[in-house]
Amino acid sequence: MGQFIRECLNSVLEQTLQEKEVICIDDGSTDDTIDILMEYKEKANIRILQQKNQGSGVARNRGISASTGKYIAFMDADDFYPSQDTLEKMYLTAQNEMAEICGGSGCTFRNGVYTYTGFRKGFVFEKEGWISKEDFPVINGYWRFIYKSDFIKDNQICFPGYLRCQDVPFFLQAILCAGRVYCMREVTYVYRKEHKQVSFTQRKAIDFAKGMRDSLMISKKGQMLPIQRQILNELQGELSAMMYLYGQENAEMRDIIHQINEIIADGNSDQNATWLLKEGEEIAAYVKNAQEEIRCLLEKLKNETRVLIYGAGTVGKRVRIFLEENGISLEGFVVSDVHQNAASLDGLQIRCIDDYADVKDECMVIVATFPYLHEEIENTLREKEFKNVYTLSLEKFHLFNGEVVH
Repeated sequence: MGQFIRECLNSVLEQTLQEKEVICIDDGSTDDTIDILMEYKEKANIRILQQKNQGSGVARNRGISASTGKYIAFMDADDFYPSQDTLEKMYLTAQNEMAEICGGSGCTFRNGVYTYTGFRKGFVFEKEGWISKEDFPVINGYWRFIYKSDFIKDNQICFPGYLRCQDVPFFLQAILCAGRVYCMREVTYVYRKEHKQVSFTQRKAIDFAKGMRDSLMISKKGQMLPIQRQILNELQGELSAMMYLYGQENAEMRDIIHQINEIIADGNSDQNATWLLKEGEEIAAYVKNAQEEIRCLLEKLKNETRVLIYGAGTVGKRVRIFLEENGISLEGFVVSDVHQNAASLDGLQIRCIDDYADVKDECMVIVATFPYLHEEIENTLREKEFKNVYTLSLEKFHLFNGEVVH
């Protein structure tokens, strides 16, 4: 994280909250990160803990154990705070409200553009106040909150040692133990997105599945229905593709799939049954059929006059590369609101979907976003009378590729 750590540390050290300790855990970095940390140590009051690479969960747990402050905040080395008084506002609010967990909205930073919507539903709080665990809306963004140290340590809340998806079980367990969270409207964390890309190995895929399994159990125990619904949605797409790809051969992954299905099926509701994952021999057959569907899509696209990708985010970028590698020429990216995006993405123009209203019959639109946006985009395209539309299933996309890059 050498290319980002200076901006990150500056945003922490420049906070108006003076009474703070800064603990940097170097988890076996291989670039110049440690040199930069040592440089900062000479001029700032920071502590540096070094360890061989064990994953961010183990590193954060070590930070928790080493901390002596009244509250604990977490900061990833590539992110930053939106303003100099962010920590002070969270701390004073937590003190005034006697909150064990207190924080605010989140935003993303990509290609120089700040985005306050679209990353995850529930990522922005529309009003300030308490939210009970039963009504808490989103599984992501634990780092936009501060946590009372005694509360975390007394309840032995820690990050599981998974290589991926350690944060969600930690966050949900904290919410479960606290019972409620005090939420502020203002943005309290900036999440940098443009460089984040993870190729999932078998171990990372299995750990991710374990993290989601644990999170589903916690949300069910706490009757956290919005969280349960989000996890069930997350279990479709990238995650299900990972589980199916490795579940064809790996017994541990097949066992996790079965455990997840047992949690989903508990209660014997027909609605729950619709979320069940494929098991056993179903998996190989489904993978084969999904790969054939994407193969047919590629053949169709080769005969289209104007191909547009709806979505200029992480998914759209990946799909653009995939299509061009398969000989598909693209017209460009389209979005609903150009003001929430840069002018172009990797040299390809980003335009408003309305710009193509007069030539809509000539266009083939590929909806390439995360699944939670699909319905809204499909409705938009239907209202604007775009008829040649294909909503790309992330699950089938990754199954065709035979790998998952997140």
